[in-house]
Amino acid sequence: MPAIITSAIEESSFEKVRDRVAQILSLELPVQEYLSGFELPGKAWLERVVPFDEATEFPAVNVSLASMDFSGQTVRQSDNTITLNIDLYTEAASTPSEQADTEAAIKMHRLARFVRGILEHTAYKTLGFAPPFIMNRHIASFGYVKYDEQDAGSGFFGRLILSVKVAETNGIVASLPLAESLTEVKLNTSDKGYYYEA
Repeated sequence: MPAIITSAIEESSFEKVRDRVAQILSLELPVQEYLSGFELPGKAWLERVVPFDEATEFPAVNVSLASMDFSGQTVRQSDNTITLNIDLYTEAASTPSEQADTEAAIKMHRLARFVRGILEHTAYKTLGFAPPFIMNRHIASFGYVKYDEQDAGSGFFGRLILSVKVAETNGIVASLPLAESLTEVKLNTSDKGYYYEA
């Protein structure tokens, strides 16, 4: 029996959204570090599973796909509500005047503020895609826990949940980029995973 589908299946909307979120954070976090004077990650990792090295890689951000919920299906498309985990990592060393857990928690709150502020900024309401590709995007929740406590320091893990609603097509309708400025951010790889770098 000959193949019925005669062209390659196009990249899905959820892949485009996942990658775009990591690109945006990689582009904007270094700018916010410069503008604010706070230590922020210089890049966002994409689907990293290799553990981070607290001594050399914190603070850190990792973007990964958590789930998809398809609804409103028609012949041409379905509405896809994408859930992305944006994982945040911070640490601090103890000093005679400051406990490490307090400092690491404050760093976590600050990092969450910057990541949320970037992704919910009006400039990114469509994540750089031409309307009406993005139907909705918002930070749904944030939580964090202390995962490492030693005499010399403490580490915190946090997770922002980003919800994005997009049209997921069957290849008939394709998304178009709104602006090409994000192409300055390149996907790189290392033995620890993928990340975007300006």
